[in-house]
Amino acid sequence: MGARQVGKTYLMKKLASELKNYRYFNLEFSEQLLLFNGSENEIIQLLKSSGQYIFIDEFHKLPQLTSLK
Repeated sequence: MGARQVGKTYLMKKLASELKNYRYFNLEFSEQLLLFNGSENEIIQLLKSSGQYIFIDEFHKLPQLTSLK
C-alpha cells in the first residue's frame, strides 16, 4: 500500500525478478481478480499453493477486502 504513481508495481516486479518460487497477481486483470472471488478458505488455499513469495498488485480491487481477517 502506498501513494499513487510512486513505483510500487515497478518495485514488486524488480524484487520478483530476483526471486524464485513466487507468484505475482495483478487484480486490475479480471481473470486474476476472479481467482480471489472464492471463500476465505479458497483464497487461503490459492495463496498457499502459489509459491514462497506472493505479490498482489492492486489489492484494493478486492470487493471483500474489509471482510478478510
